[in-house]
Amino acid sequence: MFNNMVLSEISEKVLKNSIGEPHYIINKLDNIDNYKILFYRHSIEDFNYLQQFHFFENTFLFVNNMVRSSFILGNREKKSIMNRIQEKYYPDIDFDFSNGFELQIKDAEDNFLYTTDSVNFSITYINNSNTFKDILNKVKPDDENKFEGII
Repeated sequence: MFNNMVLSEISEKVLKNSIGEPHYIINKLDNIDNYKILFYRHSIEDFNYLQQFHFFENTFLFVNNMVRSSFILGNREKKSIMNRIQEKYYPDIDFDFSNGFELQIKDAEDNFLYTTDSVNFSITYINNSNTFKDILNKVKPDDENKFEGII
């Protein structure tokens, strides 16, 4: 689930009806046809989110949320964000922050949530659909650079 939307049911139409028109759209990546990224911005409390919804052949693949604020995100703020996600989507899972805020979680539908805590703090939800698996299988080691910078 993401914003009360089932990952496998997210489409451009669902997004537009749920959160409105995107702020920006990329209609094609250099080497990948039929690839689209919809960008949205929104704020919750003191946090600003830049969301990238990725689609291939009109199938939702993943969303990446980059979290920013007017101040440096400290451990308390990151924990607050992650606690909200835990309460809303993963109430039965204990998040372990003892080694930092980089988490990888798989849900009952085999979708993934992972966080990256480096220069920016980001949260990514991956729709582990057959289309996503097919794309990964099509990418050969020589072609790995095709996806560089997508996530």
